Amino acid sequence: MENSLESKLQRVENTITSIKGNLDLSPNAPIEEVVTATELKIQKFLNVFIQENEPETKDGIWLQTTPRNVEHLCVDEDIMKAGELEGEEKYPVPAYYWNHCHEHNGFIWYWAGAQIHKCDKNFNVLEKIDVPNTNGDVTFKYKNCLYNFQKNKYDWWEFNLDTLELRTMPKMEVSYYDFYMNFGILNDKLYTFYGNSGNSNIRDYVFDFKTETWSQLTVGGRVRGAKYGMKALAPVIDGKLLLLNCTVNTSSDQRTGVLYDPINGVSETGTAYLNKFTGGSIGGMIIHQGKIYRIIGNTLWIHDLETGDSVSQVTLPESRDYLNLMFEQIFASTPNKRPYALAKDTSKFQPQSLVITQGKYKSTQYRTAMYQLPEFALGKMLWSIHDVAYYDVDDFISVPTYYGDGTQWIKIKN
Repeated sequence: MENSLESKLQRVENTITSIKGNLDLSPNAPIEEVVTATELKIQKFLNVFIQENEPETKDGIWLQTTPRNVEHLCVDEDIMKAGELEGEEKYPVPAYYWNHCHEHNGFIWYWAGAQIHKCDKNFNVLEKIDVPNTNGDVTFKYKNCLYNFQKNKYDWWEFNLDTLELRTMPKMEVSYYDFYMNFGILNDKLYTFYGNSGNSNIRDYVFDFKTETWSQLTVGGRVRGAKYGMKALAPVIDGKLLLLNCTVNTSSDQRTGVLYDPINGVSETGTAYLNKFTGGSIGGMIIHQGKIYRIIGNTLWIHDLETGDSVSQVTLPESRDYLNLMFEQIFASTPNKRPYALAKDTSKFQPQSLVITQGKYKSTQYRTAMYQLPEFALGKMLWSIHDVAYYDVDDFISVPTYYGDGTQWIKIKN
């Protein structure tokens, strides 16, 4: 009979034999070889570029580094081990400067007084570079440079991590410089929001990295009451800066979250979402793999990026104030104490794996066409992406990472 079990099995066998032939495999090749060959063939149609020069195609993912292969594609695989910590004794870096630490080209860099320290991944100091008269309070990284601020001063500095050159940046054009400043970067501009002061002359300013000029913000309300600001770059959600413990145009002690975007300015819209992040410090929150990590005291809260709801928490042995993300690993630290780190789970990843975290369209960070479709296909098949990481041999590598919106490449990782 045409629909007999024997007939169905024969059709399946014929199909598998045909697939093997299309994959240039022998008829006796085991199913594992078929799966691997199929995966590799599919990947040829991926818009994934790992190269130094900008790709002509402006869709997909571009990792700006020396060419590497992508042998495996992992989607929605968690990197962090839920609830597990690594011991603080593993990290010998001076604890006071921990919130100054940043990774670049496989090394850890941090501003230590009037020196820049270059360390390996285990935080062993490899080189000390003198940067006289800097000694700022807060350091952040943008592209291939470290930037350093001083409290209650107008001066700040740039250190190029590739050329090892130091230069003084244009002085801040502000009437008062407050340690409790909130700040964040959008579209090659540094936005600064001043708070925690009764000085009515305080204004919010923006620095354009392309023109290297300061100008006063004129869009939207003014942020006040940034009680815990000036510790790290504010996280970006759907193209907006998320500022904590702030109010708009008032000196009231009531503080909540506010959102800022260059078009509409600051607002407290979406209060139900923003109120879920009241408390804690700006330096104590980062976004990673589609989740929001936030530290308050000795509790590391993990929130759903879509709803803001807390989905889990990790209890630390002691309180910590800052969160860092280096080599796809989250560190919690505070001055004069060693850090804790959430343990990574790399056992599930094979060498040359691209790890992509997808998200929902309504609040995802990035939308891009991940596949090359035939010319006759209508439109593009877009993916919603929260995060991208590349695993090679024994750990994740950190390189400049971009996504394409069809017309340009937009950087999402430094």
